[in-house]
Amino acid sequence: HTIGCSECLTTFHKEIASILDYDQLPQVRLAEQTALLGEDKTYKIRQKELELQSKLAAAVASEAYEEAEKLKNLLAIVRQERERQGGQDGTPDDCDDWGTRVFDAEGRIGEQLDNAIPQWLPQGQNYLPDIRISVRVSLRRNLASHPLPQFLDSLAQEEAVKQEISQVMGLLPLTANMQVYSISRMPVAERGGLARRGWCSYDFLQRGHNRYLMVSPNHRVIVRLCGDDHLELDCWGGPGELFQTAKAVSNFERYLGRPLNWLIGPDGYVCNHLEDCGYGIRGGVLMHLPALTMACLLPKLDNACKTFGLHLRPFLPTDADGIENFLVMLEPTDCFKLDLQQQLSALEKVASILEQKELDCRLHLQGDNLARLKLLDSVAKAYALARSARLIQPDDGLKLLSMIWLGQELGMLPQVNRRQIFARMAELVFMPPVKKTQSAITASIKLAGLNADRMRATFN
Repeated sequence: HTIGCSECLTTFHKEIASILDYDQLPQVRLAEQTALLGEDKTYKIRQKELELQSKLAAAVASEAYEEAEKLKNLLAIVRQERERQGGQDGTPDDCDDWGTRVFDAEGRIGEQLDNAIPQWLPQGQNYLPDIRISVRVSLRRNLASHPLPQFLDSLAQEEAVKQEISQVMGLLPLTANMQVYSISRMPVAERGGLARRGWCSYDFLQRGHNRYLMVSPNHRVIVRLCGDDHLELDCWGGPGELFQTAKAVSNFERYLGRPLNWLIGPDGYVCNHLEDCGYGIRGGVLMHLPALTMACLLPKLDNACKTFGLHLRPFLPTDADGIENFLVMLEPTDCFKLDLQQQLSALEKVASILEQKELDCRLHLQGDNLARLKLLDSVAKAYALARSARLIQPDDGLKLLSMIWLGQELGMLPQVNRRQIFARMAELVFMPPVKKTQSAITASIKLAGLNADRMRATFN
C-alpha cells in the first residue's frame, strides 16, 4: 500500500476521522473540478493519467521496478499529450502548473500566485533524486579603497547612483542588464516580496541607510549595495557549474578597481586591512541530506569534512540542533587558508562523497524492512500533518517538507508535485525572524495558521 490508498481510507475511515478531529474526511473531487472547467477534450486523458499513477504507485510498493519503469514512461507520454491538448484549446492545467495558479472548490481560477521560487531550488521537474541542489559563489567587498565614486545618502541623487552602479555592473555579461531596486523608495508592502524571493534578508530591508538591490534577468546573480561602499554578490549555479560560476565571479572581481595589498603569510594570502576586503570569494554547495539526517550520521560526516578544510552548516540558522537541518551548505571553514582552486577542488570532491553516502543510506532504508517501515511512517506523518495541522511553525514546516520531498523521490507520494513542495519551501525559508515578545508570538501564530492553510490547500 502507498500513502493515501483508497482501500485503507475506506476501511479505516472512522479511525482516521477521529484522529484528525474531522466529522467526515474531505473528499478530493478532481474529476468534478475538471468537468466544471469544461475540459471535455482532456477529461479522458486526465482519467488515464490518474489510472497510470495508481498503477505506478502499486508497482513501486510491490517492488516491481521493471513494471514501474514501463508505467513511468507511459505516464510521461500521457502527460505530454495532456499538456499539448491543453495548449491547443487554451484551457488551464490544474495539476502540473508548477504552483502558479490556485483553483477553488468550484473549479474557477482563484488568486494568481507570484511564482517566486528561489534560484537555489531545482528549476526543472524530473524523476531523479535532487541531492546536490545548487552551488553558490559569493563575494564580499568594501569599496572604500577602490577608485569608485562615493554614493551620497541623498535620495535626490538616486538616478546618478543607478547610473554609476550600471557602469560598474555592466562591465561583464555576468551582471549586465540588471534590474535595480531602491529599497528606500519602495513601499513597505513590496519590500517583503524581495525577501520572499530569496534575493535578500529581512535584515537588509530594515537597515537605515540607503540600500540598492540588483538582480540579473535570470535571477541567478544578486548584488546588494549597502550604504555607499559595501558590496555583496551572490551567484547561483546548477549542481555541476561550480568551477564555471567561480571563474565568472573572479573575473568580475578584477573589474572592481585596483588590486588590494595582499601579503603572503604562513597561512596563505592575508591583507593588512581586512575591513577593505570583506571575506573575499568563497563557494558552497547546497545539499539535501534527509536520509543521513534520519540516520544521525551528519555530525560524524561534519567531523570528517573538517579534515578537508570544509564544514556543514544549515543553509539558514533556524534549527537549534546544529547541522540537523532541512538544507545543508558545504563550504570552507576559512577562505584565507586555501586559494580558490583548492577550495573548489575540495568542495567538488567532498560533495560527490556526501551525495554517494546519501544514496547508499537511502538504499539501506529501502532494503531493510524495519527501516523502510519507519521511513514510510515518518513520510506518512509528515504528509498528514501538512494536510491537517492547524499551526505549523517555519522550523517544523521545513522538516515536514523535507520528509515529503524524500517520500516523493522514493515513489511513496507519486501524486505530489515536487514544484509545489518547492513553492511552500520558499515561503517558509524566507519568513522574518520571530522575536520572543508577546506581540511577535501572536503574529507568529497568525502567520503559522496562514501557512498551514496554504499547505493544506497545496496538498488538498
